[in-house]
Amino acid sequence: MIKYKRIYDDGKVMRYEYFPEGRGKAGIVEFINGEGKKLKTAEEDFDGFYISHALQIDQTKESGTIAWY
Repeated sequence: MIKYKRIYDDGKVMRYEYFPEGRGKAGIVEFINGEGKKLKTAEEDFDGFYISHALQIDQTKESGTIAWY
């Protein structure tokens, strides 16, 4: 599970912080014209597992949660 929140939006570029398991120091993903890329992996994100889910953020929302099982 990750929690995320938008930290930047200029109409073309959006950046989000994501928090593995909803805590710890954030990682950052960026979307340019809808295409996502990794900027910073969170400290608690071993092997990049959580950042792959962060690239699935619903960009119409300012914050939210993504959960999987």
